[in-house]
Amino acid sequence: MLLGNGSSATIDFMKWIAGLIMLSVVGEARQLTGHTVLLQPIVLCDDEGKSAAKANLSEALIDLPFRRWDVDFQILEPIRWNRREFRDGESDVDVIVKKATEEGVFRHPGRIANMVFAKKINGRPAPNGLGQQPGWVTFIAQAGNSPLGQDAFVVIHEVSHNLGLAHSVDDNEVPNDVPNVMGDGDFMDRIREDGITRNQAATILKSPLVRETVRCLNGDEARKAYLDENFEFYYDRLNRREVEAMTGKIMPKELDGAGVKAEARKRYEAAVVDFSKEEREVLLWMVGEFRKVLVGEFPLLANQPWELLKVKGDHCAGFPHTRGLSVVLSEKAVDRMMGKFKMHGKTKRALEGVSTILVHEQFHVLQRCYPEKFARLYTEIYGLLDGVVAENHWVAANEISNPDGLDGNRWVIPHEGQFYWMKTMLKIEDEPARMPQSFREGVFPLDKRGKEYVTQSGGEGKPPKQVSGEVILKWKEQFPIRVGHDHPNEISAYLFQAELGRLLKGMKPSEDEMTRKTMAWCRKELR
Repeated sequence: MLLGNGSSATIDFMKWIAGLIMLSVVGEARQLTGHTVLLQPIVLCDDEGKSAAKANLSEALIDLPFRRWDVDFQILEPIRWNRREFRDGESDVDVIVKKATEEGVFRHPGRIANMVFAKKINGRPAPNGLGQQPGWVTFIAQAGNSPLGQDAFVVIHEVSHNLGLAHSVDDNEVPNDVPNVMGDGDFMDRIREDGITRNQAATILKSPLVRETVRCLNGDEARKAYLDENFEFYYDRLNRREVEAMTGKIMPKELDGAGVKAEARKRYEAAVVDFSKEEREVLLWMVGEFRKVLVGEFPLLANQPWELLKVKGDHCAGFPHTRGLSVVLSEKAVDRMMGKFKMHGKTKRALEGVSTILVHEQFHVLQRCYPEKFARLYTEIYGLLDGVVAENHWVAANEISNPDGLDGNRWVIPHEGQFYWMKTMLKIEDEPARMPQSFREGVFPLDKRGKEYVTQSGGEGKPPKQVSGEVILKWKEQFPIRVGHDHPNEISAYLFQAELGRLLKGMKPSEDEMTRKTMAWCRKELR
C-alpha cells in the first residue's frame, strides 16, 4: 500500500473541500446504482471484548471514486472478534485467516469483501494495510490521529486490491501523473470522483465481489442460495414437526436429529424452481419501480442487493420468506404478481397489493444485515427487552421457526410488571402438523434469573406454563396489524409495507402513532 500525506499548509483548505464533497455525496447516495459491493468489517478486540481496533468507515468517501462507474458499497454491521494476539499483530495474517475460517467468522467468502481491522498487521504498526489481489480478505490498521482522508484511502486502496487492481506503478494502463486510488499523492486527491480509470473500472466490474443490485436466481445458483446459512443457522435448528408442516411430507421415524436436518436440506433444495423469462422481466421491472419509490427517503433499502429465487407453490404453504440475502417467492406468489401485471401493465396499480410483499421481504433481508440497528427500534420505540430466553426443550420441539426472525429467543415483552415470550407454536393434537392450519399463538410468562429469562413450570413432566394472548392484548394493540406480533422483524416489516401501500394509492400517511414512529425511525436510519 502507498501512503502519502498532505502538507500542513493545505489541511484547512482540504477540510473545506471535504465538506463540499460530503454534501455532494449525500445527494448521490440517494441515486440508484446497478452494482453493489458488500463489505463486512471484522473488528478485533482483546480477549474480553474490549479495546477494539479502530474501524473508521466513511461510506460516503469510500463510495466517491466508485460512483462514476455505477458501483455502490454497502457496509454491513461490524463483527467483533475477541482475539488479542490477532489484534496486536502477533500472529501472521495467514494464521488469522485460517482461524477465522475454522470459527466461521467470515461472511460469504468469495462474494463479500471481509475487512479485518487490527492495531498491527504482521507486527507492523498503523497506518498499514494488506489485501489479496484479487481476493476477498483485507487487513487494515488505522492510525489514531490520521490525516484527512487517510482512513478512507486505506480502505479503498486495499479493497481495490480485492477487486483486482494493482498498484499504479505496476499497471501500464494507469497514468503516473494523475492521482489514483492505487497511486501516490494527497489522500483526498486519490479518492476523488476520477480516482479510478476506465480500464480499472472494467477490471472491477469483472470481480465476483461486485453484484448486480437486482437479480433473479435460477438453477444451481438459486439452490445454493436457498441452502445458505452463512448469516445464521436455519436447517440445523429445525425440528421434525416443523419440517413436516413446511414440506407437507411425513418424516421417516428412523431419522435422528442429524438425519432430520439432512432430510430438511434435501427437501428444501428440491423445492427450488426456475423463473420463466417473462416472470424474470416482470419481477425485475417491479423491483426497479419499487427502488425508484424508495431511494429518496430510504436509499439503504433501495440499494441493498435484491436477489429473488422461486420455490414450488406448496412449499412452506406458499408463504414468501427469506434466506440469507435472498427473497424466496413461491409459485403462488409469483402467479399473483404476474396476474396483477397482466391486468394493469407497467403502471403503479401493478405494484399495489400483493406486489408489495417484495418490499416486505427485502426489509427482512435488511434486518438480517443490520440486526443491531433494528434492535434499537425494537427496544427504544417498541418497548421490548433485548435479553436471552433460556432454551426450553418442549418449546424447541413444537415451535415453528420464523425464517425472517431466527433470533426469537432474544425478545422479551415487559407488560404490567410481568415478562412474556411470544412464539408461533404447532398444535399438539395435529400429527402431522400442517402449515398454516396447525399454527397457534404461544404466550409464555417468564421469570428473570440472573442474565437469563426462563419459562415458568407447568408442572412435573408437563409443558411450560402458558397464558392466553388476551393477557398482553394491550401491548399487541399498539400495532395496527393482525399477525406477526411474535417477532419485531415482522411488526416493522408489516408497518413499512402498509405505509408503502398507502403511498402507492396516493393516500395520506397513517395517523397511527406506532406507524408514525416506525417510519420516522426508518427515514433517519435507512438513509
